[in-house]
Amino acid sequence: MTTLSLPSWFDVAECEMQLVPEVRGFSGPFGGPTEVQDLIGDRWRMRLTLPDGDFNHGGRTEALFNRLRGGADWLRLHHLAKPVPRGTARGDMTLASTLAQGGNVLTVSGARGVNALLGGSFEVDSNADGVADLWSLYTLGATGTVTPGLSAATVAHGTKAQRITASGLGTTTGDLAGVYHTAPCAHLAGLPVTFRASVAVFDGSPRAMLYLTWRNGGVVLQNDALSITPTATLQGYSLSATAPVGATEVDAFLWMHSRASGAGLAVCDFDAAQLVAGTGGPEYPLPASLLAGDMLGHNGEQLFQVFEDTAATDAGRITVSAVNRARKAIASGQPIVWDRPSLPFQLLDTSGVPTAYTRGRARGQQVEFVEAWTS
Repeated sequence: MTTLSLPSWFDVAECEMQLVPEVRGFSGPFGGPTEVQDLIGDRWRMRLTLPDGDFNHGGRTEALFNRLRGGADWLRLHHLAKPVPRGTARGDMTLASTLAQGGNVLTVSGARGVNALLGGSFEVDSNADGVADLWSLYTLGATGTVTPGLSAATVAHGTKAQRITASGLGTTTGDLAGVYHTAPCAHLAGLPVTFRASVAVFDGSPRAMLYLTWRNGGVVLQNDALSITPTATLQGYSLSATAPVGATEVDAFLWMHSRASGAGLAVCDFDAAQLVAGTGGPEYPLPASLLAGDMLGHNGEQLFQVFEDTAATDAGRITVSAVNRARKAIASGQPIVWDRPSLPFQLLDTSGVPTAYTRGRARGQQVEFVEAWTS
């Protein structure tokens, strides 16, 4: 048995996808309600309608279906009408807690929407270290004691902002204190982007910096920076750049530096941090979403269909109610695939699929597949 990948030339005119439940129904001899037992063996069934094509296209299609040998070999397929979610959820998503066999509620972390940064509203500090979840403290040079904390004194979005207090911030650009967040960015590579945040400074009038470091693994590809002179009123500032081709990760930094009136106490608030493709506006982007009917996959072994619209938290955690149930337990930390999540399928008709030619053209045909049982 061989599992083939879907060829790049493969095209369809229509795609139908149906979940075939594995249930047993029992009725009493004198009528009444039917008792149904769910055996958690749902399998996906797909019906594809192929368009007419030229002679060469017909030859490729004919060879592919013959290679499947009536279902003895398999073809890896995704929902061809919905290769990616209609919702905005993207990024390196993982299961946040173990999904038990038979469960259909997935708690997923790492769901990034339009904003590539998670936790940019600085709302939650679950470990009480003073730094908002998913962000880290960053210091360099002369700072004195640096004390981070979430502040409700002045906010641009939500109810909190990230406050950084340095007891002895120096007077140069090399004396800095702030926070940073690392995000996957392959989807931004080669595109114009905007890094935007709201900033306010207090005590000693330090300057501030918005800074991006684009990387491919451990290799730095590019740095982009915007030095600003904030006031004590929280205001938005934007850094425009073009993400370098080949970038896979970006470090987004926010820091204060260069205390104006000599080394000493300096305080800075950051809020509403966003990194978006194109021109970012003053409005903080909505969190990631998934819509009813979107498809998610696990390890090429099971496809889950989203049952109802749902939105992530600012920190990228999203609770998904699925149409179907887990056939086996899935451990916390396992990747959840949103980009063309696929499964191996086999031909439903074991006699194969004929290809008909008329005057040098291949006629379109309808072919049915059923999910091959792998787990």
